[in-house]
Formats: sequence, structure tokens, C-alpha cells
Amino acid sequence: MDYLQDLLKKENKMNTEKYKKLINLTIKNAIRKKLRSTLTILSVIIGIASVVALVVLREGMLNAVSDQFNKMGANSIFIMSANFQGDPNSAGRVQKKLC
Repeated sequence: MDYLQDLLKKENKMNTEKYKKLINLTIKNAIRKKLRSTLTILSVIIGIASVVALVVLREGMLNAVSDQFNKMGANSIFIMSANFQGDPNSAGRVQKKLC
């Protein structure tokens, strides 16, 4: 049992040392190649910002369309002619109740 615990301790110590070396190597390379690191960080920021902007735009459009349908009424359809001439607020509109 002691042998197994000693082996696990040694393995954990080796893994910790490997991670420390890896982190040190990463930091050294980031400092050495400043332009590459800066461009990579900038591209990640732009990517995240574009995804957030698209999600916000989608939500805004969804709310705008829902508001328009709510203003018309949930149970009515308006049909207008494609070559309609005249006052758009009075004539040429047919309203049909669905319910």
C-alpha cells in the first residue's frame, strides 16, 4: 500500500513539474513573439465580439417582429393587393378573423 502511495506522489510531482515547464515555455514564447501573440489575442477578441453582436442582433430582431405581430393582433390577417393604389390606411384592406 505504501509503495502505491509513493508511486502516486511521484507521478503527481512529475505531472506538476511538466505543467510548470509548459506554462513557462508558453510565457517565454508569448514574450518572444509579441506580434503573433497580439494578433492571436486580437482575433479571439474580435471573434467573441462578433458572436455576441450576432446574438444581440437576433434577439432584437425577434423582439421587433413579435411586437409587430402583437400590434396587429394575434388572430387577424391583413391581405393587401401588390399593385395597390390609393390611401394605404383606408381602402383596399381585407381583414379576416381566424377565431
